[in-house]
Amino acid sequence: MGGQFLVVVFDLDDPDLYVVMTAAMWGTGSMVRHRVQGEPDDFNRTDFLRWAETAERLHERLDKTV
Repeated sequence: MGGQFLVVVFDLDDPDLYVVMTAAMWGTGSMVRHRVQGEPDDFNRTDFLRWAETAERLHERLDKTV
């Protein structure tokens, strides 16, 4: 997305959307981190860890928001 700025707004007052978003972020972080732990020599390890941390941070932010 080189140089572009994109904003996405989610209405977290919708309880179904809140559940889906928090579950997706938790699941993504957990799945990616588990993959990296199972393959310590993966050449994309740094990327996977960064993506897991990003998903976990977003999950925490969503949890604190509501």
